[in-house]
Amino acid sequence: MAKSKSRPRSRASAAVAAAPNAAALTGVGKASPEQPAKVAPRRSRVYRRPGRRSLDWRWIAVGLVAALFVAIIAYNALSNRGGSGSTTVGEITGPSIGAQQRAPSTLAVGTPAPNLTWTMNGQPGSIEAFRGQPILLEFFATWCPHCQAETAVLRQIQSKYGDRLQIVAVSASPNGMDQRSPSSIADVERFQSRFNATYPHYFDRDLVGARLYGVTSFPTLYLIDRNGVIQYAAEGEVPESILSAQIDRLLAN
Repeated sequence: MAKSKSRPRSRASAAVAAAPNAAALTGVGKASPEQPAKVAPRRSRVYRRPGRRSLDWRWIAVGLVAALFVAIIAYNALSNRGGSGSTTVGEITGPSIGAQQRAPSTLAVGTPAPNLTWTMNGQPGSIEAFRGQPILLEFFATWCPHCQAETAVLRQIQSKYGDRLQIVAVSASPNGMDQRSPSSIADVERFQSRFNATYPHYFDRDLVGARLYGVTSFPTLYLIDRNGVIQYAAEGEVPESILSAQIDRLLAN
């Protein structure tokens, strides 16, 4: 039988055999039938940038509350700029007119403005009570998209002229915003809130204003001078530039 010749060990192998086992010195990784190998626990290190401090969420919460408080104050201030600044809804109370009494069409320039009376927060008011101040009178319907768009223009007018001009918006349709339910104070309040209409609005249950002023389309706008005479009338949306030009002319006289 042929015998295999043993191969001489290389110097590297001899060196490994001669060198003490590094694992044996520490006891880690040593394997034997009596003692299983021990595995060193691996720990992940959290890297922290020098000079960086963790966020304090308490200060962030305080900042958010302060920002919200400032936003609320700013909103209330903007809502109360110009005119009477009221965002509540009043109600037309008169005058009492016959069921068939109605102007046939939009009132002409030079016509004395018919009086309307109302209550707002329990306080009485009227067109005549504003004598000595110009009035921008709008007749609107909550469901009308042109009236909804015109709220942005009237907000600009209110902000621009402030107390030099009184803005009065009167509901003039029997239908509510959904065009199915009847118009109501709550319906006008929703309109006012949804379209951020910050000038005074009045609910006209009997449509007295619409009949006295010959309203046939929405919106219908009138500019009334200090003496209670109509100086401008328009149907449909009116750009801010045109309204401003008419108001400037009215204030200059």
